[in-house]
Amino acid sequence: MREYRFNEARSNQALEDIYSTVILRDILQRNENANQITLEKVMLYLCSSIGSVISPNNIGKVLVNEGELEGKKTKAMSG
Repeated sequence: MREYRFNEARSNQALEDIYSTVILRDILQRNENANQITLEKVMLYLCSSIGSVISPNNIGKVLVNEGELEGKKTKAMSG
């Protein structure tokens, strides 16, 4: 039986390539009004929330607290 060896560097590079292709190229090129910084913040939030319930309201709170949207900052998310 052949032993599988995990190559972390290659895996990380593959994930970065997918992110760059799907997020940066496809979404930003197809949406002229998209803001790259806001999109990256949303993606970071989504990636850090894997396994959690995510709603548009939660994403909005994060963007308000990051200064990307106008609104009332919440104590739980700021700091």
